[in-house]
Amino acid sequence: MPSPGIHLLTRFSTAMLNPLVSALVCVLVFGFCTRLGFPARSAVTLTMVYGLGTIAWPYSKTFYSEPLVTMFLLASVYALVFLKSTSQVKLLLAGGLWGTSIMVKLTILIVAPAFLLYLVAKGREKGQHPRDLIGDLALLFAPVSGSMAVIFWYNAVRLGSGFDTGYRAVNWSLTGGIMGLYGLLFSPGKGLFLYMPIVILSVPALLNFYKQHKWEAILFSLIIAAYTLFHSAYNFWAGGGVWGPRLLLPMIPFLIIPLGSLLPAISKRKWLEFLFVAFLSCSILIQISAIAVSNIRYLQAVYADSPVNFYDRIFYQPAYSPLLGQWRSLLEVSGIVRSEEGREELRNMLLRRALSREEELSEDELDVTVHEDIGILALNVPDFWFIYLWLLGIPGSKLVLLVSGLIVITLLLGYLLVSQIAMFPQEDGARATYLDSK
Repeated sequence: MPSPGIHLLTRFSTAMLNPLVSALVCVLVFGFCTRLGFPARSAVTLTMVYGLGTIAWPYSKTFYSEPLVTMFLLASVYALVFLKSTSQVKLLLAGGLWGTSIMVKLTILIVAPAFLLYLVAKGREKGQHPRDLIGDLALLFAPVSGSMAVIFWYNAVRLGSGFDTGYRAVNWSLTGGIMGLYGLLFSPGKGLFLYMPIVILSVPALLNFYKQHKWEAILFSLIIAAYTLFHSAYNFWAGGGVWGPRLLLPMIPFLIIPLGSLLPAISKRKWLEFLFVAFLSCSILIQISAIAVSNIRYLQAVYADSPVNFYDRIFYQPAYSPLLGQWRSLLEVSGIVRSEEGREELRNMLLRRALSREEELSEDELDVTVHEDIGILALNVPDFWFIYLWLLGIPGSKLVLLVSGLIVITLLLGYLLVSQIAMFPQEDGARATYLDSK
């Protein structure tokens, strides 16, 4: 049996993985923007758009694999487009990062046509000999082949067949794809454009991006199309009872980065600037509602009211959309925390659960029990760690000092970051750097 210290370290590292991964994705978004020649201010803006205005923020608090997939996929595209090393190193690194994302989630194979077309197009643009082009493709796909071999071996050991992924109930349907496409893009319960209104501007942005960076725009568009069409035909396109279109998260950076091609025009027209700020503000507020309270609370309330046609209601009926229900949940849990009676009832509930454990629990049993206790808190109070600690008896004065210290550190680091960004080359110089690396 592992020691309590190892057990605690495992829980801590698991909980911290997606926040760190999501922060690294923001770093990659910033790097993409600067290498594409966007001004530093635009790069910072788009990094904040991705980090605060998309579902990337709520999913940074979860254990889902999509943030990790996003990081490896974006890093592989970055290496493919920008890396200045020799061609062999560049392609092996891009393939290795892509292969790693495939080991996290097999469906990342769907971007293969996008990578293939981009390499072929860039090779022909440079007048590359077909034999050399085939060699480049082999270098890119070699690490991916290794990843597939590992997956095949793992499935064979785990399930008895290398071809058995464990997802036995899944299927894809072209006829169901129409409903899935509507669900992923426009439905009240999962629609991409409703959960992140800022990506509405990504449609004209991609067209403008094409004029500045033709093949990168095509690469981005193919990745977006592959993700959207593949998952719209998937019978579990909704991704379960989660916040927004979870399965589309890895493609979202490719929707946000092209916005940099529109920002100069937006800054010159007041009505466009107002529209951008309005879309961004709505996007951030929507994510705040998911950050502040568990989305499971509202889903449980709808299901308890009537389990009949539960998914149809939360996915397709505007009155039952989590976009509205989440705010109701936030008002409810805020009321519980503000009320002395509500706080006392929660504490008593947890105390009764603790007293009901008559015999000493094993470590695994204790882990399950603690997880259930945290779940009770998560569904009934605002979903912030300092509120949990306060309700569990940590003095409020100490928590105020701790949170204030973290805020001060964040502001200081932000100031240092802005100071460094001010030293970045402006648009013309940055674009020259990008063109030199082509």
